[in-house]
Amino acid sequence: MKLPKPDNSSISDEDVVLWISKMDYYCEHPERAPNLNKIALETTKLKGERTSLGLLLTLRAYSWLCLITGGRADEIRRIKIDDINQNWVRRKITKGRLYTDSLNSNMRDWVWQRIEPFLDYIRVNHPNVEFLFSESDNVMGAGTISPKTLRQLVKGSMIDAGMSPTSPSKCYYRIHDLRKTIARWVSANGGSMECTT
Repeated sequence: MKLPKPDNSSISDEDVVLWISKMDYYCEHPERAPNLNKIALETTKLKGERTSLGLLLTLRAYSWLCLITGGRADEIRRIKIDDINQNWVRRKITKGRLYTDSLNSNMRDWVWQRIEPFLDYIRVNHPNVEFLFSESDNVMGAGTISPKTLRQLVKGSMIDAGMSPTSPSKCYYRIHDLRKTIARWVSANGGSMECTT
């Protein structure tokens, strides 16, 4: 017996707007932010009633970098401190595990305003890191946060914003699933994901 194909619709624009608006609100009012990790996973080791400002800034920067680049989660985690400034961000794309290519995306002022506080936070609290987000068994080198904690923050923030699961199977909350939404935006504005710079 054939199983029905899962609904493959993209995340609504309203969902994304509410989600990023809540992140802005929590970064401006961290004393009102819930423990997003606990929302994602009740048994989280990150205790307390609130998510720290550092984690909120990390989540917001990560989310915006995913949105403006259309990059995969692992590409965003591999961005180095030297690969971002107020004009552009560079990410490395691995082609079939055979070779790596670089792609630059323009940095809009309104995005930079949301990412710069995270970079300022890194300079003060993590002055020796190489990667913005990757802290995975030293596979990619020192970073600011473990991928597992980052995934929990994404999931908790999406649930907190009232979003449904993002994957076609309706089982997961993943930032990767925003790629379909981003591709739709680019296409609606006459662009192509193949030539986004």
